[in-house]
Amino acid sequence: MADTFDDISNRGSDLLRQAASLFQNADRPTQDLVKAFFQTLLPFIQLTRDLHKEVAHIKRFVSIRGNQITLKVGRAEVTLQMDGKVTIKGDDVILDCTKQLDLNGGNIRVVGARTFTMNCGGDSFVHGGGTLAVRGDSTLRLESKGVVSVNGVPVGPAQAAGPRRAGP
Repeated sequence: MADTFDDISNRGSDLLRQAASLFQNADRPTQDLVKAFFQTLLPFIQLTRDLHKEVAHIKRFVSIRGNQITLKVGRAEVTLQMDGKVTIKGDDVILDCTKQLDLNGGNIRVVGARTFTMNCGGDSFVHGGGTLAVRGDSTLRLESKGVVSVNGVPVGPAQAAGPRRAGP
């Protein structure tokens, strides 16, 4: 197991106490040399302490475990996994771009527990390369302030098999 910063700091303190004891019994030129050496080390020691504090602060928000890294702030969380999976969690997740947002995938699924709304300020298109199904467990409503046009097969209730009968 790797030593913690505290383990290394404690060992360093012990070594400094031993050095201080030796220092008191040393001659003047040796004392001057040791003082100069420690004066050059002090900025590095302070830098190490500062870095340790920064790493401890970062560890509150970033977790690296195995093959993934997680950034967590409050109840918002982003996880990147080595296999390419990206997970974004939060109370409200907003994707906001000024030009274009592309969602590409083998399968794309959008699930809303209560409602699902799409709004567009311009023209909107939904295209299916095969069957395009719009289903509702209750009413399916199509609304327009302009013309509604349907191209292709007739729209209406399914016709019973057999020839159509003429009116009454």
